[in-house]
Amino acid sequence: MKKITLLFLLLTVSSWAQAKTIYITDNIQVNLKAGDHSTSKVIATLPSGTALTYVSKQRNSEYTKVKMPGGRYAFILSRETIDKPTGKLTLEKILVERDKLKQENEVLENELLMLKGDTVAAKTSNSTLGSERDKLALELEELKYTSTHSMKLKEERDSFQVQAVQLQKELTQVKSENQTVKANNQLDWFLYGGTAIVFSILLGFLLPKLSWRSKRSGGWN
Repeated sequence: MKKITLLFLLLTVSSWAQAKTIYITDNIQVNLKAGDHSTSKVIATLPSGTALTYVSKQRNSEYTKVKMPGGRYAFILSRETIDKPTGKLTLEKILVERDKLKQENEVLENELLMLKGDTVAAKTSNSTLGSERDKLALELEELKYTSTHSMKLKEERDSFQVQAVQLQKELTQVKSENQTVKANNQLDWFLYGGTAIVFSILLGFLLPKLSWRSKRSGGWN
């Protein structure tokens, strides 16, 4: 039972160890060997910051067994590995992220400038629309005034037409009366003239007789 428990613990530790990732230190190049001895053959040279998969480590050994990125197994000096990326790698990562953020900021700034341009265009459009609205409102007021004034003019024209009709009637009546008066005057003059003619005829007829009688009376005397 104890052997089974010990074996289970070893398998658990081994599985955890295989999942662990370690990194090469800040040395520019690090040699990885085929064995855990200083005289072992160098099988690979990896740069600083390379991620390796931890496999195992002997208690009294200076070397750690790792799995390289290509899947090959090798041994590396334990002092040449760390559990976290080096500050240099972190700085490089930060610089990369900074450049990425810088590019994103430039894109955002360009979009912001475009939005500002759109805002200015929208404000200009709104100002133009406001001016056109004010112009239309003024024209509407002028139309209202013109309409009201036209109605007043129409009322005045209708009133003038009524007055003109009335005046025309009065003028016709006056002309008719004038013609009647003129006809009466002509009739009166005709009567006066006729009377004068009759009177003249009578006078011309009577005067000789009166003169003859006067001479005759004088002779008798």
